[in-house]
Amino acid sequence: MNKISIGFVIFSSFYLHAFTSTEEASKIMMPFKKEMMKTLKTSIKSDGIKGAVKTCHLKAPEITSSYRSEVVAIGRTSLKYRNKNNKPEKWMIPILSEYESSKNKEPRIVHVGKDSYYVEPIYVKGLCLNCHGKLSGSIKEAITTSYPHDKAQNYKVGDFRGLFWMRSVNSN
Repeated sequence: MNKISIGFVIFSSFYLHAFTSTEEASKIMMPFKKEMMKTLKTSIKSDGIKGAVKTCHLKAPEITSSYRSEVVAIGRTSLKYRNKNNKPEKWMIPILSEYESSKNKEPRIVHVGKDSYYVEPIYVKGLCLNCHGKLSGSIKEAITTSYPHDKAQNYKVGDFRGLFWMRSVNSN
């Protein structure tokens, strides 16, 4: 069993019912966030920033897919997305705009139709600037090659970057 499969088994065992609070949803989301960060840091350490761009391009969608099932979907989105597969759905746009303008750091649960969504804001940290700050040279080239329609540059520490989101399908 590979690492991604193990991550999903852990995630699935956590997720036995619809989340009812932000605290519960945050705990369910944690293995996904940890796996994404561990993959990034491991790649930076072994391949440098340029190599990490390629790893993120290939592994982030794979990791995200491994945390999806019939009862839960999980992902990331932003108004300034890098990967077109992370483009926000219509219902996400007002929430993204609100977080961006208010600098609210509190996660919350929102209801869209029969589904409940947990949304957690992402704010830029120092490590993020390697690929999301002011880019030049080989890093900019690597990002342009992997993400030709990239909108996720020129951030500063503390800027609102986007959302982690998780959907719980209501079985009623």
